Formats: sequence, C-alpha cells, structure tokens
Amino acid sequence: MSQSFTAKALTAVGLILIAAGFVLGIVLGNQETPFDALNQYRTGFHWQIMLLWWLGGATAGMVLLGLAEIVHYLSVIAFNTQPAVVLEEGGTDPRVAANSKASLEAAKDYKMRKLEE
Repeated sequence: MSQSFTAKALTAVGLILIAAGFVLGIVLGNQETPFDALNQYRTGFHWQIMLLWWLGGATAGMVLLGLAEIVHYLSVIAFNTQPAVVLEEGGTDPRVAANSKASLEAAKDYKMRKLEE
C-alpha cells in the first residue's frame, strides 16, 4: 500500500525544513550581524547562529517526519481493518448478520439470588 497524500506532504515538508535549516545555517553564519560593529575583534564565521539554525531545522523536520510515519501507520491500520466481504453463493453478508439480536433462551429460567446484608 502506498503512503497517503498527507503522509507524503508531511514527509516532503519535513525534508525541506531539514535542508533549509542546513543551508540557512551556513548562509546566516557567514553574514555580519549588527553586533559585529560593536566588537572590533569579532570577525569570521558565527558558529552559534549556524548551530541554532541546524538544530532548529533538524528538530522541526524530524517532528514532521515522525508525524508522517504516524499518519502512514494509521492509514495502513485503517486499510487493513476495513471489512472484507466475500460472499459465497447463498451466503449472507457478515455485516448484516452481525446486527441480528442474540437469543437469551438458555437464560430464561435463571433466578438471581438475594444478596445478604
């Protein structure tokens, strides 16, 4: 069984978030910040900014990938639990037969005993 549209969409968005977090971490880590003007000695790559974007993108992407797996498993469960009706010649539909009322003939002479106080 193939994945549902929702599972595919969540997987795609999750992968896009992971890739975007990786790329944006590198790009924004290379850019100068307004605080660089205050510090004369601070030049170069901003590792903290890169790590924040990497961790944020990876976390958000993994959450969506996890949700995609949950949706996929739920769609598999829903597909597998649908009633499979196979009617033989002269057979009855099990969904209709299951709605019939049960007979309580065997319990008609049962007497309940009194509880002692």
